[in-house]
Amino acid sequence: MTKHIDDAIEQRTWKSADDLRTLKGPELVYAFNGLRLLVTPSPKEVGKFADKETAVKRVWALYEQLPNSQNDVPPSPPEEAPVETVPEATDNEEADMATKKATKKAKTPKEKKAKTEAGKRGGRSPKFTADMKITKLVSENPFRAGAAKRFDLIRDGMTVGKYLELGGLMADLRWDVKVKAIKIT
Repeated sequence: MTKHIDDAIEQRTWKSADDLRTLKGPELVYAFNGLRLLVTPSPKEVGKFADKETAVKRVWALYEQLPNSQNDVPPSPPEEAPVETVPEATDNEEADMATKKATKKAKTPKEKKAKTEAGKRGGRSPKFTADMKITKLVSENPFRAGAAKRFDLIRDGMTVGKYLELGGLMADLRWDVKVKAIKIT
């Protein structure tokens, strides 16, 4: 599929951007990514173009930057700046670090279990209980997409538990209260 593109680049057979318009999208991507390695500075590799005209313009711009003959050599890439080295830590600094690590107390498995048994299993503690009542404060649904479908589940006087049974989310309830779309009592 791409041999003709490689040959066209190597033999410089394209005479104008119109010659590139016969190529398909993936072929233009291949041509661009191949040409970009032959010019300096090298642009980033592309996965696809927004449209064919953009692809043709960008491929042609790179193609025009190619050397005209074998004697022309593209300029070498700029040299990279030297990397600064960080001085090594002194013995005092290493001792300070070791002291800090040693003084930090690690939790034992018993301490972790005690925290879990106390009801703090991580995550957000429930703000609403299942028997609390929901009251809508807005007449129209203020949300879009999935949130809108879940908001439509809410009926005045409905309990939080019933809403959750129908597929509602606790996060939606917290947000709806925050934006004053509902009130929970």
